[in-house]
Amino acid sequence: MLDWTTELGLDLTRWTPGALGYVSPPFERNALAASGLADLPDAWRRGDLVVFRRTRPTNRPRPVVPNTEQWAEVSVDAVRIRVRADQSTGYGNPALRSLLDGDVLDSVSRRWVRRGEVQVWTSTNRVFACRATAVLRELLFALAATDDPHSRVEAYAGRSLTADERGEVAAAVIQVNEVLAAERRDLARWGWTLTTPAKEVGSAEPAA
Repeated sequence: MLDWTTELGLDLTRWTPGALGYVSPPFERNALAASGLADLPDAWRRGDLVVFRRTRPTNRPRPVVPNTEQWAEVSVDAVRIRVRADQSTGYGNPALRSLLDGDVLDSVSRRWVRRGEVQVWTSTNRVFACRATAVLRELLFALAATDDPHSRVEAYAGRSLTADERGEVAAAVIQVNEVLAAERRDLARWGWTLTTPAKEVGSAEPAA
């Protein structure tokens, strides 16, 4: 970092270790709790305060960070759910499939060995697999807008659903509502009781 700031024409003038408290976001608090560390103070992590002074002009381009993963985000009230981009078309079973006991990942590392299996990631670090994330995304947007999930999925699929498919959608709605209830409890537990409008961010990545 210091090498980069030098190239930007900045000189280090002051470095104060541990001067800044960092309030852990819900996904990190849940990950810590899943690891058995549930009673840490809000600002348990401390950051250094580093002050620079610009001493010379430079014209360096901003570094480009490669983004090899594409995610879409849906917000239902205070709950943010991100689903990995799905290139499939038409109907598929949107059921959530558990990847670990309790569904809450006890790590926030992008180097988690099973990251590639995750298709759904929530704002409090719950992770799931899903065979049809595009259909799941439509279902989530229907719930966010208080629309009929079956109608929204049928519009996406371009046809009427069979009785079995409607049953799969209904079962997925129950799953999602259970996850939303658990997420709201966790957000309230950590003091994050915000209301966020439904939205989609095509290139969003999980916070972890």
